[in-house]
Amino acid sequence: MRLPPPRLSSLKKTLIFDLDETLVHCIDDIENNPCDKIINVTFPNGDTVRAGINIRPYAIECLKKANENY
Repeated sequence: MRLPPPRLSSLKKTLIFDLDETLVHCIDDIENNPCDKIINVTFPNGDTVRAGINIRPYAIECLKKANENY
């Protein structure tokens, strides 16, 4: 069975960003280090810890803009 060729106007490209240590940085000592956001991280064994995340300047704006085309 042959499929018709895709229409170029319907193709959407995929853009991949390296998130860890590129767009965000995890802070494990939130008591002594400032952070932008605090999240709960649950490990496979069920343990949960609070961790901080610092977001690189303009990362959110960059992702919003990229979302328009990718």
